Amino acid sequence: MSLDFIFIGLIILILAGGGVIWMVSRRKSGTRMTSHDLEINGLNLLLQNRPQEALGVFLDLARRDTNNLRVYMQVADIYRELGTPRKSIDIHEDLLNRPGISDQFRMMIYQSLAEDYEALKQYEKALDYARSVLKLNKRDPWAIQAKHDLHRTAGNWAKAIRAFERLKSIKPDLDERIPVLYRVEEALEKLKAGDTSEATSLLKQAIKMGKPVPAAYYHLGQISQKSGQLKHAIDYYTTFAELEPELGSLVFPEIEKMYFELRQFDSVEQFYTRLRKHQPESVDIAVGLASHLERKGELEEALSIVDEAQMHKPDSRRLSLIRVSLLNKMGRADAADDQVQRMLTAEYRKNKLTCKYCGHKAEYPIYLCPKCGKITFDHS
Repeated sequence: MSLDFIFIGLIILILAGGGVIWMVSRRKSGTRMTSHDLEINGLNLLLQNRPQEALGVFLDLARRDTNNLRVYMQVADIYRELGTPRKSIDIHEDLLNRPGISDQFRMMIYQSLAEDYEALKQYEKALDYARSVLKLNKRDPWAIQAKHDLHRTAGNWAKAIRAFERLKSIKPDLDERIPVLYRVEEALEKLKAGDTSEATSLLKQAIKMGKPVPAAYYHLGQISQKSGQLKHAIDYYTTFAELEPELGSLVFPEIEKMYFELRQFDSVEQFYTRLRKHQPESVDIAVGLASHLERKGELEEALSIVDEAQMHKPDSRRLSLIRVSLLNKMGRADAADDQVQRMLTAEYRKNKLTCKYCGHKAEYPIYLCPKCGKITFDHS
């Protein structure tokens, strides 16, 4: 074998070896995820509700590139989500001290710091950072919303009302009764503190503010009743019942009691009759009037009221039970028994003719549900 051949062979081996080394290194670098890939992976983990794993990814990224402020923001926000907002605050405050950060990024940090302190229930501190955002952009939607929400959460009702007005300028569809309700809450705080006079004043302000909120009338009724101002209490309770017919039964017994204390016995019936004209379908009003007539011994009239109410609410168990009671007191046992049987049949049909899986109702026992397609042979 000549020296030239050996030399050529060595060159071929060297070149081949270099190629292998290059291919191996190329393969290794191909499997190593780029920073961008890691960031996408971390975000996917967050979407999958795996914050602890995401935190590990973003911490690795932060070690790779200490100038990637966006990654540090992710780390801090994850710490807050994991229940350690103090760590989040440390990172966010460090980011604020970085030189050359833009106003836009500074606003993002302020927002996160507000959320950190809200997590710690330090609402004034959180508000400070919401205000900091507004100093940079007085029309920032997040900060306007946050000021309102933080005042409400902290129970700063007067400030919440002012914040609501500003919020409504960017969200005109908000319910106008909300600030009225805040005024009621402010009144209840005064009431708890024993300041009945200020509470009454605030509740009356609430009534004048805008759309009526039933709660204001209810609490004014309570205050008036306790102070012996029975006529005022009746008026407030009546308005409450008119505005909130489904809760009328809360105040009907009190109204009856006060009318009796005032010796205005006929006013009870007039009260219920007046309400029924405006709310003929209200079960509470029908029950109240029927019960009043029953106590007066006017059983036929009471039964008539119940029968009329059942035309509007045929499935009402309360009306059915009162009807049974009235029929028994009238000595009509057969009719009472018939009413009980109808109630039992209705209850049986309700339970037996309803699909236990999806609630679909039918006129016959369901074995193969036409709605959800499930099969059952157990109708117990």
